[in-house]
Amino acid sequence: MLALQPAAQDRAERRRDLYARRTGLLDRVDREWADEQRGFETVDKRGRRRLPSDESGTVGILFGLVMAFFMVGMLATALSNDAPSIFPIFIIGMLVVLGINVLKGFHDSEKYADARKAHERRRGRILSELREKGALKGD
Repeated sequence: MLALQPAAQDRAERRRDLYARRTGLLDRVDREWADEQRGFETVDKRGRRRLPSDESGTVGILFGLVMAFFMVGMLATALSNDAPSIFPIFIIGMLVVLGINVLKGFHDSEKYADARKAHERRRGRILSELREKGALKGD
């Protein structure tokens, strides 16, 4: 086996140290992202964990619009048939709750997408620094 010259040996050692520090940083960034992701998870009644997605926010809005359409129809029917005053109040309350839940779901999916993009940018920045310094080969 050939012995490296002292200067080349020092460069190789610095590259290994940089690689170790950066991969440790990558591991830390990935662990932080895993912790952050848990904050976005929802658990359904069967115990399955799900992360919000753009599709779920869109489906929630469409479902909310359909439900709002039917509820407005129920409200108009209740008002035109002289229903007891509790029915219109109940329907209006349900519309408010529906609106809040739909907006919250859409907002959560946007926040998750933004956080995911920020993590990917952070991770990409570390990887590009590793490539620039020559500490990462073949990636």
